[in-house]
Amino acid sequence: LAYNQWREAVDRLQVTETILESEKGQPYPHPLVWIEKSHWERVLKFCGQFGLTPSARSGLSIETEKKDETDPLEDAFQ
Repeated sequence: LAYNQWREAVDRLQVTETILESEKGQPYPHPLVWIEKSHWERVLKFCGQFGLTPSARSGLSIETEKKDETDPLEDAFQ
């Protein structure tokens, strides 16, 4: 859901002005900028929890089974 909302905000921001002007002439960011930012942070948090970012993958330890068996194909090439 967060990714979909982020993607929708990005798509809308590509076709609209990101900087708006108040009635007094002061510039301010389009509200979609904040929506995009908050949903992107949620997407990154999700990715980090499942090891989908480089920093999250560095903390993973994957245990592999050691087989005492030899591979017949490997033996054929020796």
